[in-house]
Amino acid sequence: MQIDIEERLPQQIARQNIFIAGAYLLISLGWSSLSVTLSVLAGCLIAISSFSWLYATLQAILPQGNERSIRKFRWHYGIRIIVTGLILFLLFFYVKINPIALFLGLSVVVLSILIGIIRFSIQAGR
Repeated sequence: MQIDIEERLPQQIARQNIFIAGAYLLISLGWSSLSVTLSVLAGCLIAISSFSWLYATLQAILPQGNERSIRKFRWHYGIRIIVTGLILFLLFFYVKINPIALFLGLSVVVLSILIGIIRFSIQAGR
């Protein structure tokens, strides 16, 4: 039972990411500003893509558990950080997005993980 809950947690977080991102986008429409909505959308897409990339890398590497897989993970992690940083740089300096709205969009995965952990704790405590 415990293992089943632990295995489902990443999938639950991934689904929650979509729902929270949708809620963020609906709320951002209330500002009647295309810049705010696009900034929230950009942040959500960056955060969800980065989370999915990290999860896929861990799924591929964890079963191996050797020194080579650790180096491979570090390599993928570095590339992911560089790509994310480059995208954020381009958005800030060339697209001129709303930084607060972007930050809100980037927080989608953090909120989703927090909700997932709370739900996991409640289910595991039963």
